[in-house]
Amino acid sequence: MDVGGTKPGLKFRFRSSPQTADTFVQAFCDGRLYPGYNPLVAIDSARPAPDALLIRTAGSIHYSRSLGVPDTVWGNRCILRGNWSVYEIVIDRSQTDTYTVSFDLPYDANVNPWEYYPRAEYVAPLGTAYRLYVTGLYEDAPGLYSLTYPTICLITNELPLVWDYWEFHREERPDDSGAVVQIQLDGRPQPSAYITRGSGLAPIGLALDKSTISNYCLTADWTVGTHQVRMVITPPTGTERVFEWDFVVKPQAET
Repeated sequence: MDVGGTKPGLKFRFRSSPQTADTFVQAFCDGRLYPGYNPLVAIDSARPAPDALLIRTAGSIHYSRSLGVPDTVWGNRCILRGNWSVYEIVIDRSQTDTYTVSFDLPYDANVNPWEYYPRAEYVAPLGTAYRLYVTGLYEDAPGLYSLTYPTICLITNELPLVWDYWEFHREERPDDSGAVVQIQLDGRPQPSAYITRGSGLAPIGLALDKSTISNYCLTADWTVGTHQVRMVITPPTGTERVFEWDFVVKPQAET
């Protein structure tokens, strides 16, 4: 176990019976661990890959994968609810009688996750009409987007980008806090959302996790062809606004 020092963090590893180890790790990441993924040795990237996980943590959204890790190793990278800290949890089930659990609460990753982790590639399909960033899409040409990952995340809160600073001045944008957002995918209603006090987009009826940069993501069994997303933003006061954009799902050989 390693605690404190000039770069305080928490790291430990222990071996125990399978039942004890399984019970312990269920308390982390809402019990969601993925086979063949070890965040302690993972490769993080801004670009999605077929075998990569989408990681959403405090101040970061990125892709992560482990090469050569057997399916007997399960892991995830998550946040501690309440204090926004990023941590990593791994359980090795390769030995049938004894499991090994590893935990890491790193210092550097929690000082400035924007600089520590790569930032997922994104597009701005609405341009300056509305501040919306979408991950999981690639801009093939101006205004033409294609799917690059099965999950797309819609981000409306501020990103520390020069482009964002110059194009979206806070004093010039309407305050949409409390606005209800109806989202449709190919004409099919998706879970309703709302704009938070921090300008984030979060599903209605679900507990808002303020420590993640994106709280609204869509996953589907995408079919080849053109898909449309429609957003209807209804603020507490003011005028309703409607935005639409399209993206293409290409045959696998073309992606």
